[in-house]
Amino acid sequence: SMLNAMISFDPLFFPARYNYGRFLFLQKNFKEASYEFSQAKNIIPAYYRNYLHLGLIQIYLGKKQEGEH
Repeated sequence: SMLNAMISFDPLFFPARYNYGRFLFLQKNFKEASYEFSQAKNIIPAYYRNYLHLGLIQIYLGKKQEGEH
């Protein structure tokens, strides 16, 4: 996909990481989405939506307590 190509070209390009995570999340591919959101979090730690998505993934995976903290 185009987002994969962008990430391959520049792994620190936040918009590609975050939006690829969103795409994977919507496809219910939570494991890979979690990885992309974690990478995006490392690039821009202050962006709160990374944490929101990571928490939602934990809840969807049945790890409710981790997702609520």
